[in-house]
Amino acid sequence: MMTALMVKRVFLILLRGLQGFISFVFNLLNYRCHALTIHALQTNQNG
Repeated sequence: MMTALMVKRVFLILLRGLQGFISFVFNLLNYRCHALTIHALQTNQNG
């Protein structure tokens, strides 16, 4: 019984870490896309 609870707790910790990592990656990609869009808009206005 104790082993099952420990395994459950370990998986919950791993899933939370994975969720945080995936969230970080998507935020980073969103930031890059946003920065590229702003750069493209500024380039079009200047040209």
